[in-house]
Amino acid sequence: MPSLKPLIVAGAAAVALTPALANAAGGGGEPIKYFAIGAGLSVPDDTEQDTNLAPFSGANNFTLPDGFDTSFDPGFNVGALIGYKFNDYWRVEGEYRYSSADIDATTTRGQFNVPTSANPGGTLTANSGDASVHALFANAVLDINMANNLLPYIGAGIGYADVEISGLGADEGEGVFAYQVFSGLDVKMDDQSWIGARFSFMNTGDFAYDPVGLDTVGGAFTLSEGQYASFDLTIAYRRKFK
Repeated sequence: MPSLKPLIVAGAAAVALTPALANAAGGGGEPIKYFAIGAGLSVPDDTEQDTNLAPFSGANNFTLPDGFDTSFDPGFNVGALIGYKFNDYWRVEGEYRYSSADIDATTTRGQFNVPTSANPGGTLTANSGDASVHALFANAVLDINMANNLLPYIGAGIGYADVEISGLGADEGEGVFAYQVFSGLDVKMDDQSWIGARFSFMNTGDFAYDPVGLDTVGGAFTLSEGQYASFDLTIAYRRKFK
């Protein structure tokens, strides 16, 4: 499971935040409403799961591994948001984002031996299926104002993600808690619009996923829940509401 990566991103955001905090409380500037649309690259992290009984050898010569790792190819994301800018520093946003990526491989950690006529060796490596995520976030954003047309910013959000993963005959989905941290840079095009790039890290809560149908192998073996995490780079167009 991801552990240090979100801390690294959050730490970098905190460093960037420090110079702006002294001035942020005072605010200033005219409140505005805006919307944004964007698309870009999504790079999911591996989903790692442990078996409940591992290693286990029992009837019918079943041997289960310690767990399963599902890796993904780079995919894409598209999304939209609406926001409200309180002053020169603080914004809030409601964001929807859809991301999708193909499964690169599902592999075992340790020995997996469930012999069948089609797979007499009992080993497993598969590379079919995909993952899709529909996510909703409530974001808080801090702008770091500069004396030019560049607007760097950092932010964080919490929300809900519907994670669906299919592969090896399994097709499962579940809605779970999700959070993200992000940073970005907008370039002012005119008094009404900006174009920019946002880099974000998203992670979900635990969700149930059985990539190899263990509940059909004797009915007694299940996997621990997994988490879905991704690094997204999005190019977006933002514009004020008139």
